[in-house]
Amino acid sequence: MSSPSADHTIDARRQTDEDDTAAAKQAEILREEPRNLILLAVHHVWLRVGWIFKTETVIMPAFLDTIHGAGWVRGCLPALNRFGQSVPPMYFADRLRNSNRKKWTLIATTLGMAIPFLTLSLIWSLVSASSPTWMPLCFLGCYGLFFATTGLNQVAFGTVQGKLIRADRRGRLMIISSTVGSVASIACAWLFLSEWLLLPDRGFSRMFLITGCGFLISGCIVFFVREPPDHKKQPPARFLKSFGESWNCIRQDRDLRNLVLVAMLFIASQFAFPHYVPLGNRVRSSDHSILHWLIAQNAGAGFFGMVAGVVADRWGNRLVLRILIFGACCTPTMAIGLAVWFPELPIPFWLTFFVLGTVPTTFKALTNYALEITEPKNHPRYISTLRLGMMLPFVLSPLFGAWIDAAGFEPAFLTTSAVIAVGGLMTFRLSEPRLDAKSIAEAAALFPPQVP
Repeated sequence: MSSPSADHTIDARRQTDEDDTAAAKQAEILREEPRNLILLAVHHVWLRVGWIFKTETVIMPAFLDTIHGAGWVRGCLPALNRFGQSVPPMYFADRLRNSNRKKWTLIATTLGMAIPFLTLSLIWSLVSASSPTWMPLCFLGCYGLFFATTGLNQVAFGTVQGKLIRADRRGRLMIISSTVGSVASIACAWLFLSEWLLLPDRGFSRMFLITGCGFLISGCIVFFVREPPDHKKQPPARFLKSFGESWNCIRQDRDLRNLVLVAMLFIASQFAFPHYVPLGNRVRSSDHSILHWLIAQNAGAGFFGMVAGVVADRWGNRLVLRILIFGACCTPTMAIGLAVWFPELPIPFWLTFFVLGTVPTTFKALTNYALEITEPKNHPRYISTLRLGMMLPFVLSPLFGAWIDAAGFEPAFLTTSAVIAVGGLMTFRLSEPRLDAKSIAEAAALFPPQVP
């Protein structure tokens, strides 16, 4: 039987070995960070190139209006979007945490995102002339599958980013991916869409094809990311227990709790996404307006992403959230003003889509804030919990579309602006993680630990 002193020596040696391994892994991460930052940015650029041809505010509503124009059907898009990005990641969070290399999940899910749109491209190329009655159901099925894969993909990307890129470098990643991604995607849209929109099938089969190809290329780029393996494993939680663990995170972490409330209020902005095109068609009806709106939104995403990246690296993500959410709350009111109240004003409706560029940037800032308020092993659970909170309001999304059908755009859009503004006010209840870290570092410098 070993003595207590011998057991203590073995434990101390094991702890020393673990500390040395962790230090070596961290040194490798820092050494590879510049390369990984560029690769993750290029991955996101190709994702943006594919995404512009399936934009939720322009292309998807335009396609759905081609096959079925009812407002309640358009209202299903945000509900499927949020459900897919919330429930599957909740179940998958522990499996992602336990995987040795998170990049394989990022690769698999990015490639998987291509499948629904390659399928839609093939189907629409065959049946566009007849537009069969089952096409809306087929489209909604592919759309739901796509966002279930996208939800897993976004949790994987956030986890890989949290592991490989330091907190004060993630803004730089946002700057590169947003600006270069916007330029590349706008160039592709300008080159192709003006001709495709004039085709008999309005070019949707080609749009969906290039979307799928963009995702395939994006996934392949992640193969070259260098990620040291993780070896610690914990037993994965069962499905219902996953919800319990998320609830425990919310209950125990004040910042996560407030962040989820901010996200739940902000997500009202997405209720209106499928309805901007029908509203804009009141003042602009040509197909070329769709191209202008698409370019404006992606230019806005690039501009706000660049600004947010600079602010985030210097002052933190709390300030970024505050600026973007208050900017987003103006968008629905601006759309009503330009299309309903003052349609005679010489102000182009595409300005509304430019300001809509705040929305995708805000999603990134929400994720980056969640990464900062916990340690890396909790990143998958925190991100999936955040996304689950954003799903809950979406049971109202089809009713939002029906409300527009019954009462018009004004009450629905103005209510959306008010709800988003409350979310902006809630950001004042968030702490700034970098200030807390700075205070801890300063205290450690003033009162160093005493070595016996």
